[in-house]
Amino acid sequence: MDVQKILKELDALYAAGDREKTETFLTETVRKAEEEDDWQTQIVLNNEMMGLYRELGQIRDAVRIFGRTKAIFDEKNMIGTVPYASTLQNAANAYRVGGFPAEAIKLFEEALEIYKAYLDDGDFRIAGLYNNLSLLYLEQGAAWKAKEYSEEALKIIEKLAGTEIEQATNHVNLANLYCQTDDLATAKKHLDDAAALFATEENEDPHYSSLLSAWGQVYIAEEKYAEAERSFRDARAEVSRYFGKNRAYASITKNLALALERQGKLAEAKEQMELAEQVLKDLNA
Repeated sequence: MDVQKILKELDALYAAGDREKTETFLTETVRKAEEEDDWQTQIVLNNEMMGLYRELGQIRDAVRIFGRTKAIFDEKNMIGTVPYASTLQNAANAYRVGGFPAEAIKLFEEALEIYKAYLDDGDFRIAGLYNNLSLLYLEQGAAWKAKEYSEEALKIIEKLAGTEIEQATNHVNLANLYCQTDDLATAKKHLDDAAALFATEENEDPHYSSLLSAWGQVYIAEEKYAEAERSFRDARAEVSRYFGKNRAYASITKNLALALERQGKLAEAKEQMELAEQVLKDLNA
């Protein structure tokens, strides 16, 4: 099977924001790969499915696909290889988003050990793993450790061509970290750098929502609650457009509720908080 052609079609579906068609396309293409005993393509597409299910908040499905993919690696005697490490990292992100940090850190560390054994220190994949570890530690409240990993990742990807979106995402991560430590001037600089990098891309990117959400956090810190409300609404609209009501949608909705509450819009704040809780309940069902 022509993997590059498949991935190009997949990118077009992601850009269109049609979640149902994307899932159907992946499911049908994986089935064809299985029929043709094309296990290499199965691994590639299974990883894509894990990423999609993670973004949709369907963590159980992502973990199920991980188990299926791990079985292929085992059958082909490829446990401990670089492609296996990339799959571990993908699965770790699903566990992270699903609220299972212990499982996530175990897989991240296993993947990093493999990467360091086989890849150059400046490899893009190591930078990606550092960024994921940064997000995990940020979510666990260890901002200092998260900052360390994020800065190491940025040092790597700034030297690599064609990484504008990755660099932008990295700047957003650092902005969130500096916002947490009340260094708003540095946070804003990173957000301006991220915006400039996003602007270099011809097509809109799903990660743009993270920039809007981060601005909302800065505005909250500055007590500019109307601006925060607008940023969170825009961020949530972007997430909904690409992924529907996932965990990021719920998180942004909680922040929106806070911005409304700080403006004295208590009834609407309560409504938004209830919406966030319902979304999480539905995802965990």
